[in-house]
Amino acid sequence: MSKVEDAAKAGEAFIVEARDSDVAVDDVLGTANPLTYQSLCSDEVSHAFTVDIFSECKKTGWIKFETKFIFREPDPPAQEHKQLPV
Repeated sequence: MSKVEDAAKAGEAFIVEARDSDVAVDDVLGTANPLTYQSLCSDEVSHAFTVDIFSECKKTGWIKFETKFIFREPDPPAQEHKQLPV
């Protein structure tokens, strides 16, 4: 399982952070309010989001993005786990 799949199953939130482009220092410019993973991939339709970015309780900007859930069978297909006799 991927970290994203684990987080979604655990009900954790997706948090968007805006960072500056300086490679020497990793400064956070602001953070958006948390989104649920379910809201990002609830169906196979494209969803557009505009989230506000805040720093110290002040709106510092916004980010627009789009998500779309695309289901694909595992390659190779997942194998069934056989229960061993006890």
